[in-house]
Amino acid sequence: MKICLTQLQSLKNNWAHNLTQHLQLIRQAVAHQVDLVVFPELSLTNYEPTTARHWALPLDHYERLAPLQQLASQQHVVLGVGTPIQTAKGLSIGLVFLFPYQKPRTYLKQHLHEDEQPFFVAGEAPLVLPLGAERLAFGICYESLQRAHWLQAQQAGATLYVASVAKPAQGVARAQDFYPKAAVEFGWPVLMVNALGPTDNFVSAGQSAIWNAQGIVVQQGSATEPGFLIWDTTEQSASSHLLVD
Repeated sequence: MKICLTQLQSLKNNWAHNLTQHLQLIRQAVAHQVDLVVFPELSLTNYEPTTARHWALPLDHYERLAPLQQLASQQHVVLGVGTPIQTAKGLSIGLVFLFPYQKPRTYLKQHLHEDEQPFFVAGEAPLVLPLGAERLAFGICYESLQRAHWLQAQQAGATLYVASVAKPAQGVARAQDFYPKAAVEFGWPVLMVNALGPTDNFVSAGQSAIWNAQGIVVQQGSATEPGFLIWDTTEQSASSHLLVD
């Protein structure tokens, strides 16, 4: 199985642009015969807590994702896209998984940073996704640095961890310290896909990366340029690809 991390810059309050960009990048990614394409935190809206409610999708009512669903089915690829989700309990940070010819599944961020708590409510259920021979655990930014979240994934039988994030330079530095140690402790490859460019009150610093189960970084993206990182779970190898204009 091949997992593609798509590092990109989304725009605030511009759903149409961001959706079009997602579709273009997915078409480029599938040329590399990938099975799963994962985007950064809140990729469809940019990381914008103060305006997230305006763009939120009602839980399990994803008509606005129809072009992505259609592409997933056409290309036989699974997509993981970030969007605010309106639930009965409030607004959450979501990662929606679109499958070929299947109903989407949604993961809601369970551990919120204190700065997020005025805007969002925490999700309550973990998600470990069986794909191919792997069981993929997903963490959204802050929670991916919380050991309790990893222990929860371990209990659910995870074999690989994917972090979908929007981190500034200092956040990337913390991730670069934590993730390789976690990879060694849990014995999993760790994949981080980060956003690029201005967000709410910081600049996302890219540097998406892949660590193998020995905690060795085997591929890392640019701090400023969009692109793909691909992890081949069968070959235990990684590659990097620039986006085509």
